[in-house]
Amino acid sequence: MRRKAVLLGAFALLLGAGLGCDDSGGSGVGGGFDVNGRVYNTITKCSRTPTGQAPVCVIPGAMAKIQFTRVSSNDYEVRTVPDSGVVYIGTFAGTLFEFTSDNPAGFAETGSWAFTTNGNAFVGSSTVVADDGSYTGDCTENGAIVPGVPASPPAVGACL
Repeated sequence: MRRKAVLLGAFALLLGAGLGCDDSGGSGVGGGFDVNGRVYNTITKCSRTPTGQAPVCVIPGAMAKIQFTRVSSNDYEVRTVPDSGVVYIGTFAGTLFEFTSDNPAGFAETGSWAFTTNGNAFVGSSTVVADDGSYTGDCTENGAIVPGVPASPPAVGACL
């Protein structure tokens, strides 16, 4: 529920700035933009809650670059640049990209990114679960096509 609230709140900010949805039936490959090969600058905040303990801010605002590669019609693989071994696999539905990832650091991640209609920016959130069950977490992330710099994502958990 929190992930949807954060995503909807951030998307509302984009709508207010005139960057939201239109009725063109947009998708990652069809509605006015194609992310294949595009590189985005991202800023991420992640809060982790160890089992039975208080949340801890583990990523207070890390910057990274990611690149999209089409693997089939609306399905994409997303990797960090340079490649860190983290691979997101996801699908576009209009301007919404829903993804999963099995991180080599020992956790699974599930989330979504809402793109502007031109594909130049996104806002999103995700949840993480440790492979060994020792923690759960929540992340928020904003992205902007290179060379743009995204705004800092919304607060999440222990990350203000």
